[in-house]
Amino acid sequence: MNVIDRAKNMNKYRKIAMELSKMIYEAENKAKTVKVLVKGDMNVKSIEIDPEYVTEIRPELLQKTIREVVNMALNKAKIATQKETKKLAEEMGLNLPM
Repeated sequence: MNVIDRAKNMNKYRKIAMELSKMIYEAENKAKTVKVLVKGDMNVKSIEIDPEYVTEIRPELLQKTIREVVNMALNKAKIATQKETKKLAEEMGLNLPM
């Protein structure tokens, strides 16, 4: 691969990285009382908690629920990022294990 092709691939990678960072991934618990939005750059955009849920649950269970929902949202973002990275790597002729 020559220098021009590498530069094109890097530009494509940057574009995909920017697009991924704008993507929003959502997760919520089964009761739909805690909802988390995570951006593709793995930053938490928001955490929404039903106010009634807060008054009805013990703090340690609320913490556990928040942690689980955050991890679900982050996992969705991670999987999407891995798929796009693998796709780009294949286009660049690289064989990356995922």
